[in-house]
Amino acid sequence: MFYSYLIIASSVVSLLLLVLLLKYIKHKPGRALSAIALLGLFIQLSRLLAMFSADAERAAWWHNINLNLYVFLAPAAFAFLYFVVDEFHERRWEGILISVVSLSFFIIGVTPVWRDAFIRSIEFGKVDGLWTCLYWEPGYLFVLSWLFSNIVALRIFSRLWRWTKSSNKTMRSRGWLALWNILFSAISSSFDFFNFSWKPGFVFMPLILGAVGMSIIIGIWFFDIFDILPLAHETVVQRMAEGVIVITPEHKIINVNSPGANFLGVSKEDLIGKNIFEFVPPPEKGSRQEQNFLTGDYHDQIRIVRDGGERLFGVLVTNLYTGERILARLIILRDLTEFQETRKALRESETRYRLLAENIVDVIWVFDTHTGRFKYFSPSVEHLRGYTAEEALAQSMDELFTPETFEKLDSIFPSRVAEFLGGGDGYYVDLVEQPCKDGSTVWVEAVMQFVKNPDSGHIEVYGVSRDISERLELAKQERELVALEERQRLARDLHDAVSQTLFSARLTAEVLLQQKGKIESEILWKNIHHFSDLVKSALGEMRILLLELRPESLENTAINFLLSHLVDALSAQTETEIIFKSDVEKELPVDVKIALYRIAQESLNNAIKHAYGKQISIQIISKEEFAELIIEDDGRGFSDAEKRGDRLGLTIMQERATEIGATLKIENQPEKGTRISCIWKPEGEENV
Repeated sequence: MFYSYLIIASSVVSLLLLVLLLKYIKHKPGRALSAIALLGLFIQLSRLLAMFSADAERAAWWHNINLNLYVFLAPAAFAFLYFVVDEFHERRWEGILISVVSLSFFIIGVTPVWRDAFIRSIEFGKVDGLWTCLYWEPGYLFVLSWLFSNIVALRIFSRLWRWTKSSNKTMRSRGWLALWNILFSAISSSFDFFNFSWKPGFVFMPLILGAVGMSIIIGIWFFDIFDILPLAHETVVQRMAEGVIVITPEHKIINVNSPGANFLGVSKEDLIGKNIFEFVPPPEKGSRQEQNFLTGDYHDQIRIVRDGGERLFGVLVTNLYTGERILARLIILRDLTEFQETRKALRESETRYRLLAENIVDVIWVFDTHTGRFKYFSPSVEHLRGYTAEEALAQSMDELFTPETFEKLDSIFPSRVAEFLGGGDGYYVDLVEQPCKDGSTVWVEAVMQFVKNPDSGHIEVYGVSRDISERLELAKQERELVALEERQRLARDLHDAVSQTLFSARLTAEVLLQQKGKIESEILWKNIHHFSDLVKSALGEMRILLLELRPESLENTAINFLLSHLVDALSAQTETEIIFKSDVEKELPVDVKIALYRIAQESLNNAIKHAYGKQISIQIISKEEFAELIIEDDGRGFSDAEKRGDRLGLTIMQERATEIGATLKIENQPEKGTRISCIWKPEGEENV
């Protein structure tokens, strides 16, 4: 009966601890301790429920629950240390694994199917009116859960041992408190697991948990274990990137964090107790630096040789006082090597950029879309427009561009900004016209890139402008030359084809007029028919020339009419009969139409000049699914040598077919004729 009173008292202690921890429930360590206190209360209550059960079976069930709850002590302790010990922060997955394994052991342990594997045999009887476990033998799964819990406890114990070595008194007190609590809990759980007791039914863990709860209460009241400042100090010092070294007034190192040890190139253990000036150069004797160091007002840069290389560090030294007495000195090291190298590289880059910007012919500029003003012009703007960089920066947008260019840019810039903000690459090239100081204008090519300024948050445009006046003049001359060559070609065509055809038609008409009374009727009508063919051919040739002169007419004319004009123009140039057939239901795209027309033009010219046949047929078919051009003749065909030499323009025809994704097929039989077919299918259909 006295034992039951002890468990009730332990339960009251756990409940009191839970109430006390409500004040710290917002802190993670407080929540972790609350979980431990709640687990202790469950263990104590389950033991009481086993003792006061109605029958032996129910008592055995609660006894099983009580022992299975022990497995949660390890993850609860790990969770607490995760929040208060810096080294445990990197072991989150280890804590999750421990929790999952513990939960698995508990679920298996309370499942009736596996109960025999946890408790091989058990015997309950009443002692002083309470159900008491007189004898029980653990199963192999219970042994495994005990081994698991103790392995975790040993791991936590080894980590806490380092915590007890802290130079901070509060941290040492917390370390020893946690260490002894875990040690006693592990020992008592082992006694309970294997039924080591001087009296039947006596279980240690509920009482030990009461003692643990009391020690935590004492720690909160008397040792202020929830004082957040030492805890925060320890966490910040260990996790900050700067090196932190604490030395005595006699310059002996008493504490150092991991970055500090890394900076000095020595382990923590080898640094403790050593003179700081064994690792960093001391200030010059009698100098102002030495005076500042002693007064705790030292801020300078030093170079430390480490691993065969020299690194630059910024050093800050300040004194730590207790009352008016100097307790210690705090040294903070910051590695400035990379910063120094970056700053040096930046200066060199700025020098190169300035040299480039001041001597390049192209104009480099920066425009701020938020203010609507240019922020920078390179000096070369004076060579381009006659204005100095300062004068150009003072100009408004309508002074920087001609009215037409300003109107164009003003209309497109908002959409470009929106496109850039929407994820576009922000790269554009424009041709703009700008006024010069002498009253003239200059055309420039402006290459621009939109960027977001990380400092101001404004969208800016970085650009390069290049004078393209000479390029435009050369392009104009080239266009004029092309136009001249085209006019000369058309003149030759008019002379070679149309003029000769019209001349032949005129001679035929004159002969008919002179011999009108003498010519037989049959011959007369034959010559009239010939005269009609000549006029028809001349008309076809004129139409072809007009189409060539005006490309838009070529693009806007249906493929069957284009081929009809072509046949009319060529018919008078040969005695070979040309037959034209068309079956056009769907108009073709412009590029396809032009390509098929050029292929037909090349094929018909080849057949007239080289085939020497009696008949040429040309057929165009245009359906919804495909289009096909077929040219056939009954001439002599062509040899492999002629094909290899490409005198017949076969390569050009193949290139035109490839450009539109069509298939060109040439069938040739010497002395039996040639058949050329070009099949095109809309996109999505396969051209074979």
